[in-house]
This record gives sequence, structure tokens and C-alpha cells, in this order.
Amino acid sequence: MREFPPWVFAVFGRRVDWLDQQLQAKRDKQLEGRKEFAAFQHFMELLNLEQRDLYCKWEEQRSLLAARERESLYLYGFFDGLHLQSIYADHAGPMNRSGCFSAAGPEGTSKE
Repeated sequence: MREFPPWVFAVFGRRVDWLDQQLQAKRDKQLEGRKEFAAFQHFMELLNLEQRDLYCKWEEQRSLLAARERESLYLYGFFDGLHLQSIYADHAGPMNRSGCFSAAGPEGTSKE
């Protein structure tokens, strides 16, 4: 039977350590989330019906504004990507059938 080189065990050891850290961080976040949820439930119990309605309307507006902001950021990123793609297309040459740019220049000659 052939033995594994020491570096393989080192790589696996680092990977297991990293996974352990990720799992612990996830557990910590879940515990924090449970505490926040309990605090929120307590807060909602303290509100009367009118206050609760006002809070729900405020939360809905806040969520809507956040969604619009994310949508704007997405669109700006999308258009930035299209702009970069068009700049690249001008310099890289024509696209091949798969939608990728070929290594050939605009005249069909290689850029090498």
C-alpha cells in the first residue's frame, strides 16, 4: 500500500479546520438570530394595535426602498458589465458561434 505525502494530510487538516470555523460561525449567527427574533417578538407584544399597524407600514416602506436600492445597484452593475463587454468586443475582435470572443483581431488575423 502506498502512503500519502505529508502535504496531503496538511491540506486536509487545514480544510477541516476551516470547515469547523465556518460551522461555529454559523452556529453563532443562528444563536444571535434567535435572540434577535425573541427581542422582536417582545417588542411587538409591547405595541398596541395602532402602533403595530404604523410599525408594519413603516417596515413595508423601508423594505420597498431597500428593494429599489438593490434593484438600482443590480441594474447599474448589469449596464457596467454590458459597457465593459462592448469595450472588450471592440478590442478583442468578433465573436465566434458560441458567443465567446475569438483570439483573432477585427480583420481575422491573429493578435500574436
